[in-house]
Amino acid sequence: MNVPILSAVPVLLLSWVSVPSVSAQNWSIVKDEKDPAMQILCDGMLVTKYHCENVPRPFFYPVIGPGGEHLTRGYPMEWHEGEAKDHYHHRSMWFGHKGVNGVDFWSEEQTWPAGKKPAGAKLGKIVHTGFGSMKMGTNPAQFTVRNDWVGPDGVKICEDARTFTFTKTPAGEFFVDWDITLKAGAVPVRFEDDKDGTMALRVVPGLQLVSADDKTKKSGGSILTSEGIKDQDAWGKRAPWVDYFGTDRKGQAVGVAIFDHPNNLRHPTWWHARDYGLFCANPFGISHFEKKEKPEGEFVIAAGDSLRLRYRFFLHKGSPEQAGVAAAYAAYTLQK
Repeated sequence: MNVPILSAVPVLLLSWVSVPSVSAQNWSIVKDEKDPAMQILCDGMLVTKYHCENVPRPFFYPVIGPGGEHLTRGYPMEWHEGEAKDHYHHRSMWFGHKGVNGVDFWSEEQTWPAGKKPAGAKLGKIVHTGFGSMKMGTNPAQFTVRNDWVGPDGVKICEDARTFTFTKTPAGEFFVDWDITLKAGAVPVRFEDDKDGTMALRVVPGLQLVSADDKTKKSGGSILTSEGIKDQDAWGKRAPWVDYFGTDRKGQAVGVAIFDHPNNLRHPTWWHARDYGLFCANPFGISHFEKKEKPEGEFVIAAGDSLRLRYRFFLHKGSPEQAGVAAAYAAYTLQK
């Protein structure tokens, strides 16, 4: 049976066509009429889905590791045994920030219990405005998108262009690269000094240090930074990379690291690395991480100017040492 699928080696404008199913050792995208998300497959197996329709901000879910199991939490998209139903806005793998020109692009209405929404909170949305080019087929796969950052009054604050690149390694592991260019229009764009942001991931329980419902209960996961800082001590520290590792639902040893590109703003970045499974690269929350006065971490993109940020997610087998995370990061730094 034919399914809507896009699989091609040259760069194409993103559109859906009907062709036979993918061949082996091939990257492809499938768009099912019953599922608004784009499915990204490698060798015919799902790696992730890109959600950008009728959502508060685009995100990838699920994110499948080299063992064939989820590496990111299902809630609030769906719920799996052992997952905490907290932080409604932690949508698997995403990019956002709590304060941008006074608007919150991190939280959602369901973030707070009924009647607990902070007075004056202004929730914005990152709205998908279009796809650009695509390269599918052999390694690496890639596609581009455009988004508007829109306040609750419907006024656009800024826009961004993103390039996503997917690579399968010889060891059967995966790199997922985010290359984001934030663009200011006629007015400056102020990223406020806040810990809640920015390049983010929420992992499955087996990679958490503790249970989100009971912090006294260990979950079996571990945290390691490139500087050798471990577990709870990683929060608020600066490092080129951070890795969460443990086991997936089948008990397989797996992990996921985030790499901060050396050309990024304020590299090496600070890490909002929580023991319950959230970790984020955040170059803006300096007052929180270093106990300094606000607005120490604030950054303003001048009118008509832009800011480029790049990150790599390494979905790997075993521990950081077994996966060679340090060497993988060194190779990433060579990308201009």
